[in-house]
Amino acid sequence: MRNFYKWLMVIFLLCSPCVWAGEVALVTALKGEVVIDNGIASNAPLQAFTKLHDGDTLQLGDASRLQIVYFQSARQETWRGPGNIAIGAAESKTGTGISQPQTLQLSLQLAKQLSKTPTIDSRGKIAALRTRSIAPSGNLEQAQRNYHEMRVKAEANDRNPELYLLSAYFELKEYERVRDLLTQLDGNYPGDLEIKVLKSLYAKAINNAKMAAK
Repeated sequence: MRNFYKWLMVIFLLCSPCVWAGEVALVTALKGEVVIDNGIASNAPLQAFTKLHDGDTLQLGDASRLQIVYFQSARQETWRGPGNIAIGAAESKTGTGISQPQTLQLSLQLAKQLSKTPTIDSRGKIAALRTRSIAPSGNLEQAQRNYHEMRVKAEANDRNPELYLLSAYFELKEYERVRDLLTQLDGNYPGDLEIKVLKSLYAKAINNAKMAAK
């Protein structure tokens, strides 16, 4: 039975490039009610750290706040509801009844690393194993150096540097460092639902990666 699961993981990893080809953006922060329509799920609640596809449409409720990062353009958008937007390949398209977003140009390095965040995509497929088929893009010292540079430049409440470092640690199989950083974030933001989602996703990702390595 153990060999069966091992080979199942291998097959999943080999097939992953075609499954994830349509991912274009990551939800990096979400407050309030937002629902998604992607042709498979209609009016389904959106959660933080969901990967979005070109063509997805989002409906933001009153007083909602949504932050997304596009992988190709490294464009960060912060939207406030109510209103609708459509996900494009490199930026969103404004729908009805919504103001223009606040935008920020991130580094391509950061956007690339964020694309490797373990998550459940907008079509309900588990993406946590995908990064195991990708060779690490750097080493531990480089990742930590990049993080410190990002943290100095970022605002105090901007979690992108921590999202970068978590993904880099996971990619480098530094699982204890992933857990330690998540514990630190949990202490910095007690009771934060986004941190709870992040902890759950990484716990599943680490468990799946260890099973695949057996």
